[in-house]
Amino acid sequence: MSSTLYPHHKMNLKEVFPISLAFLIRHNIRYISVFLFMATIMLLLFSFTRNVEGETVSQIHDFLVVKKLLVATVISILVSLKLIYDYLYWLRYDYFLERGRLHIESGVLIRQEASVPLTPLCEFYLEKRWIDLLLGTSDLVLKAATGEREEVCRIQALEGTKAKELKRFLIEQTEKNPHSIPHGKREETLPLRAHAG
Repeated sequence: MSSTLYPHHKMNLKEVFPISLAFLIRHNIRYISVFLFMATIMLLLFSFTRNVEGETVSQIHDFLVVKKLLVATVISILVSLKLIYDYLYWLRYDYFLERGRLHIESGVLIRQEASVPLTPLCEFYLEKRWIDLLLGTSDLVLKAATGEREEVCRIQALEGTKAKELKRFLIEQTEKNPHSIPHGKREETLPLRAHAG
């Protein structure tokens, strides 16, 4: 793979540095936990059913079984729909270099795009949540100072080694810019900002 910057041609980074399928687990762990908690509460409530006069033990048992099956079916459908949606989101999550900028596109039905120029003032760092420690993934965050504001891009759920390789590759691209400065000295060039007292 060439390590030169591609100012006019689109370079698909996802093919070389793919995001992990653990993306699905990370995005759904909260929802699955909530669904399971709700299902447990509902099943416990359904277990306390009054013995209506005239009903046999068999009828009460059958009624509780139907309720529990209904709850399990609804929860299964909701979890399945969420997993399908996030799988499509994962498939359509793209990031690429074009004209000296990093572009990130996401969304299933409504597409969203974020982009950051690869300049000498870019900052790169890896970010991990508690779930990333279990899954071996991390986010690559890119910050670029452009005039008065700071632009931020985030590539989610990269595998540990791929995240480090992509970070190193993008840093190389900024350093090959003819106007770049040594990466270790970038902090000295950051503009001072006035803070309102």
